[in-house]
Amino acid sequence: MKLTVFSFNLSKNKIKKNILAQGKFRPYPKIEDREGWNNLSSEMKDKLVKKGEKYLDFDWPPLRAAEYMDYFHTGSREKYSKPYRKRRNVLGALVMAECVQDEGRFLEQIINGIWCIVEETTWVPPWHINQAPYEEQDLLPHPNIKRQYIDLSAGGTGAFISWIYYFLKTRFDEISIYLSKRIENEIQRRIIEPHLENDNFWWMGFNDSDLTSSPPIHFVHQRGFLVVHMTTFQTDFAFGLSRTIESTNR
Repeated sequence: MKLTVFSFNLSKNKIKKNILAQGKFRPYPKIEDREGWNNLSSEMKDKLVKKGEKYLDFDWPPLRAAEYMDYFHTGSREKYSKPYRKRRNVLGALVMAECVQDEGRFLEQIINGIWCIVEETTWVPPWHINQAPYEEQDLLPHPNIKRQYIDLSAGGTGAFISWIYYFLKTRFDEISIYLSKRIENEIQRRIIEPHLENDNFWWMGFNDSDLTSSPPIHFVHQRGFLVVHMTTFQTDFAFGLSRTIESTNR
């Protein structure tokens, strides 16, 4: 008997009939929903603001090609992993602090952090890039930016940036509409399009590969899909979800 993660399959049309309309998806208060954020306890608000304040003068670490290649030379993840994770952890702290205060104090550093992440050559760390279905393997990611691969870290980054977009888009647009558009573009080309257009990523299961680690990857992809669809920019969420269910059940 075949065991499946889902006991059902959903067609694209059935999902479309049951999904919330864009703009109605509000699992958490956005920054403009001050009542929601003000309902946090004084202790929690103080903790979140103080954590963000530590990074008001943060010097964003670079992600160098030599650090990426170091993994293949030494087998150690530390040189690349440390700045990769630090960027994301600091950005998360700054976002929460700004959502609590909504005074604009943290916005410049938040934009700096987003800029760093969207400028990264790849969101896939070196210890997973060798799983990409390239014709040849190398010490650096494929130079063709259209040849995007998705692993757990890339999917997690996509979901993370999507949540920031969800919380802060109105404030970004007050500064420059092109910041939100840049986020939209990066999510589209790095996550959405590769997920919808490829069948040869091992975790999809379309090529009878080992799917031991597949459900967590699907979870982070689908979380990002949900956020970007339910905010303001378009993506074929119904097709993405039905495809994920089919893939996960393999």
